[in-house]
Amino acid sequence: MIKEFQYYCRHNLGLAESTITEYGKDLHLFATWLQATAGINRWSQVTRPTVEQWVSSQHCNGTAPATIKRRVSAVRRLYQYAWLQGLCSENPAKYVSTPKNAIKLPNVLQLNDIKAALNDANVGLEIRSLIAVMAEAGLRISEAMRLRHNDFNTTNRSIRITGKGNKERTVYYGDATAQLLEQGGFDGTYIENQADRQIRYEVWQALRNHSNSEKCNPHTLRHTFATTMVENGAELNSLAIMMGHASTKTTERYVHLGSNAIRDTYVACAPNLN
Repeated sequence: MIKEFQYYCRHNLGLAESTITEYGKDLHLFATWLQATAGINRWSQVTRPTVEQWVSSQHCNGTAPATIKRRVSAVRRLYQYAWLQGLCSENPAKYVSTPKNAIKLPNVLQLNDIKAALNDANVGLEIRSLIAVMAEAGLRISEAMRLRHNDFNTTNRSIRITGKGNKERTVYYGDATAQLLEQGGFDGTYIENQADRQIRYEVWQALRNHSNSEKCNPHTLRHTFATTMVENGAELNSLAIMMGHASTKTTERYVHLGSNAIRDTYVACAPNLN
């Protein structure tokens, strides 16, 4: 049933492949625990106390709260699938509480350090283009690496992005990205001929050469974008749309916002890299 559930997640829910893989690992781990510790051999025998006992055992083993939360989510979704298939009448994980994640502040970079990397003649055009669009639009590096000239709408400086789970969103970019685009950036030739790891390394190196921050990995650009937007007064619902965050509860709060409100927030609060 785990394989069937993963197929459902992939083709019906459109979840990211990495999430589906982790769910599979979580469920196999749960199944092993059920057999070895609880003496349960059928999914239908699982009750809410069973799931709570499993959560408690993970606490005792020192499992991180975020990991426990994901594992319970995997079990909960498995039983949602089973209910849809008529294989069970209730979800034993539905009301099981999960630990709160510890608040971890994201690593961010100074805008002047990013500007210095963008003005570094020793950094290739394509790498500078990636840095600019990640810092100005809050993109993941995987999203930025797929961009080509025809993906940009230069009239209103917008980009249509396909993010995690094949979910589409519109983001906006600023002057630094526009200038690099005019210079021939986002041609894609260099990116296509390099390994993913090599591109990430070159982005890291370009940033590290101009920053004293301990962490200069590409994702810090995304964190820097979000942090700068908030500090400049960005409305969180619009920001969540720009970032492509997948929280259903958050989506319910901001789904009514129009694209004009989102673009206005971007123009008012985006990082200035000029």
